[in-house]
Amino acid sequence: MTQPHASEILVTGVARDVATTIIGDIERLRDALRQFKRVHWLIIESDSADETAAVLADLSQRVPDFDSLSLGATEADWPERTNRIANARNQYVHAIRNEPGYSDVQYVIVADLDNVNDLVTAQTIETCWSRSDWDVCAANQQGPYYDIWALRHPVWCPGDCHAEAALMRPYLHDPREAAHLAVDARRITLRATADWIPVDSAFGGLAVYRKDCFEIARYIGWVNGRPVCEHVPFHQTLRAAGKKLFINPALINTAYTDHSRYLHPWRQLRKTLKTALGMPGKIHHGP
Repeated sequence: MTQPHASEILVTGVARDVATTIIGDIERLRDALRQFKRVHWLIIESDSADETAAVLADLSQRVPDFDSLSLGATEADWPERTNRIANARNQYVHAIRNEPGYSDVQYVIVADLDNVNDLVTAQTIETCWSRSDWDVCAANQQGPYYDIWALRHPVWCPGDCHAEAALMRPYLHDPREAAHLAVDARRITLRATADWIPVDSAFGGLAVYRKDCFEIARYIGWVNGRPVCEHVPFHQTLRAAGKKLFINPALINTAYTDHSRYLHPWRQLRKTLKTALGMPGKIHHGP
């Protein structure tokens, strides 16, 4: 396995309405990847109502090997959100397969670009190279692991959490508890020192791939008449080809996200106190 100092890596992802935060995201990732021989960038933008496209164009003038592609308004062609995201992601899949400029790239980082990856460092990235038996190395969080829809693990989350919640909802006294059982209960906090976790799918806002993964898989956002997390079909193709996917608990990319912030201990304490005092509250469930 080629070590970072001798490797070229491509950072890619999709962006929408992130004009105020994406510069910070790019700068943090640049610093975290400073040990690589060369870093390429390809950001796919679509459907932004702010100046995201203009900010990306400016970054292409200031950051070496930085490219972006603006798809414009795609909601008319792809009204379902998951299909729209899958279409955007497949633009970088096509580029990785076909652009001569990426021929020497060995690794690809797919990163969310909505201010999620605020704790990524060179040290956490380098932990991926403590082993060589992986094809995909997905991130972890300091707080509860949030990305349950993209997760597939035979015990932890064997199926689509939202489909499970929809199945349970009609049978429960409080339908809101369906999301708690199918989603919240699986948002566990992993020790950064824990062993790597073999999975059938995982993302968590950032994942490192061997480049050849993109030669055999593509993103799909709609299966059997319903929306699916676009990462899952991509990863299912990889697993069918014998690729090995892991969550690397030491690859910390953030603490809490909008999907997990309500699980912060202080918020849980406040909820407990409100319940004890008979104060009204609400159940909050992230996607």
